[in-house]
Amino acid sequence: MGQSNLAVVCCLWSDWPAPEWSEEYVYRLYRGVKRNLSAPHDFICFADDPARLDGAPFEVRPLKAVSWMGCLPKLYVYSPEAGLSGRVLLLDLDNVITGPLDDIAAYSGDMCVRAWFRGWDKGLRDKRKHPELIDGDMISFRPSAETDLLWQELKDDPKGCEQKTGGRERWYIRERLTPDLWQEVVPGQIASWKNHMQSGQVPQNARIVSCHGYPRPHEINQDWIREHWV
Repeated sequence: MGQSNLAVVCCLWSDWPAPEWSEEYVYRLYRGVKRNLSAPHDFICFADDPARLDGAPFEVRPLKAVSWMGCLPKLYVYSPEAGLSGRVLLLDLDNVITGPLDDIAAYSGDMCVRAWFRGWDKGLRDKRKHPELIDGDMISFRPSAETDLLWQELKDDPKGCEQKTGGRERWYIRERLTPDLWQEVVPGQIASWKNHMQSGQVPQNARIVSCHGYPRPHEINQDWIREHWV
């Protein structure tokens, strides 16, 4: 890590989850974080081909995945080889930053994740009874022996892990850990484009809008995306 104790991290690899997740997605996420995070931080992108981001104003590190199935390459950020320490905020590229990230960046627990919006809205809030609610598109964690194991199991048996997880890296978090939930830690600061923005307006207190699934951010033709995804 660089000069700070906080790293905002993302991952970029070829044709996942679709070719339109290009270098431009990384730059737009970087600029959104830079505009909205006052705390000292490093922005780091792990890329399958670091040359794709030559000249970037942020740090680029190689993404040394042992499986390229689904989301499994993201597990590399939990490895000791990734070189991360202190606090890590791991963001998928389809997150759009819409407000100050200070409260989210200030989280100091072991791990915090987003719960599924639909399940959360239905009242299935006990993560011990409903681990399927845990999603993986915005995760704050401290590298530790526990997170090292998320990587080590995949490294030791890539094919077995592919069969077990179907390429869903969040399987490990659901099965191995009991993280905190953003909806409890920072109520109202995490929003879903699909579930909370039928009016086309960003909820008043939202800091991150998750554009999970489809449409992708570049396919949304609304004023809020033109304001914040730049």
